Amino acid sequence: MSCVYGQHTGSAIVKINAVILHPPGWWYTSAMETKPTEEHNIELTDAQAEIVGQFNDYAFENPGKTFEEVVLKEFGPDLFPVTPQGSLFEKECRELFDRERET
Repeated sequence: MSCVYGQHTGSAIVKINAVILHPPGWWYTSAMETKPTEEHNIELTDAQAEIVGQFNDYAFENPGKTFEEVVLKEFGPDLFPVTPQGSLFEKECRELFDRERET
């Protein structure tokens, strides 16, 4: 299927032929509107896994500081992105930090 569009360039009209490469209604299928499922496993990157391991030491070295204070001191405010992976990363760090504090 081919369509012709008129485009003004100064005082001249240029005709452009455009080819439609998808069937009508393709952009609005219900498959594109579905939410992601929980089947996708979220995993930490190697760098994140190394940082998680460091929280054991940080909990021991900073006995008077909370988890949030240690994160700000050692890494700054942007350590945990607002994503599912960032939430998992924060959860893993907090669990290790709290586990060290309990012992």
